[in-house]
Formats: sequence, C-alpha cells, structure tokens
Amino acid sequence: MALLRGKLETEWSSLITRNSASAIDFWGTSLVMIVVTWLFIPLKIQSGHKQPTRKDTVDCFIVSIRNQGIAYILLGVWTAMIHPLTPFPSAYRIEPDTPTKGGFLRGVVGSLLLREVVAYYIHRLLYHPLLYARIHSQHHRFTAPVALAAHYAHPIEHVLQNLAPIAVYCQLLRCHILTFWFAMSMEITSGLLRHNGYVWGGEIRIHDLPRCTI
Repeated sequence: MALLRGKLETEWSSLITRNSASAIDFWGTSLVMIVVTWLFIPLKIQSGHKQPTRKDTVDCFIVSIRNQGIAYILLGVWTAMIHPLTPFPSAYRIEPDTPTKGGFLRGVVGSLLLREVVAYYIHRLLYHPLLYARIHSQHHRFTAPVALAAHYAHPIEHVLQNLAPIAVYCQLLRCHILTFWFAMSMEITSGLLRHNGYVWGGEIRIHDLPRCTI
C-alpha cells in the first residue's frame, strides 16, 4: 500500500509540474464528470413493461449531453475568465502533495452534507406551482428511468442542485483538487444509483416509490 501511494504521489507531482493549475482544474474536472456519469448507463429500473422507449432513451441522452455541455461551458468561463481575477491560480489547492487525511475527510464529508441540505430545500422549492411546471416537471417525465435520467433535468435544476453545492463548498474551503474530484464522483455516483432502480439501500427504494405509483 505504501509503495502504491508513493507511486501515485510521484505521478501526481509529475502531472502538476507539466501542466498549469487552470488546465488541471478544467480538464481533470471534465474527465471525472464524463467517466463517472457514463459508467452506469446500462442499468434499468422497475419491471420490463414500464421501461422507457427507445425514443425516451434518446431524448434522455440528448438532455444529459446538453446539461454536461452547459457544465463544461460554465467551468470553462470560470477557469478562463473569472478566476484569473482572484489571487489564486485555481479555486482549489493544486500542489504536488496529496491531501492529508483530515483535509480529505473534511472536504468530502462536508461537501456531501451541504449538498444534501441544499438539494432538499431546492427540491422543495421546485415543487412550488410557479416552478414545477417550468422546471422540475421535466425530471419526472421518466416514471421508470435509466440511471442516466439522474441528469434528465432543466439546466437550472442541474446546475443549482447537482453541481454547485459541492463545488462552492470545496472552493470556499480551498480543498485539494483531488478531494473535490472524489467528492464530485461520490455525488454523481449517488445520483445515478438512486435512479437505476436496483435496491442497494433504503434510500433508493424511497426515491423510486413515487415513480412506481405513476
């Protein structure tokens, strides 16, 4: 284990030396979102007769691609145009050393807890009559979604509920970027698992219950 950690630290230090902080921030974050998001595409939900049609699946794919594209655009604007105005080379700590255990745990646990709190209140807000039809109803068009339907949402909902809480928390604490990548991976994976329909925990069953009754 110590040998593996030493190898990883050497590779990470070499990556830091060869690339700018902004490049690591943009391309690393984009790669994490791509890899983790598309990992669970094949998983289905509920019984066979309630599965989405090919047309529904294609529509879900297009909307998910659109939302990822919006995330990359926002990330690019932040990295190239807004963050250079601050005194730091990146919103996160990008340094040769890997994060400490304490810093890693504070970043991951804190950001995930904040995301749950923010997501709860945003979710409740989106059920307001003025917002549900315009924004949140899109997410509920899949009564038996594939995992990718976790990102089948209005762009405003996707950014405010899925992306912003973890990123903002880690930026305010100036977390190590490896900590941010791990926390983001955990959140994306959690969203995909909640929508794939396989009962891996009580939360997934509860999340799927309203859809089963439609």
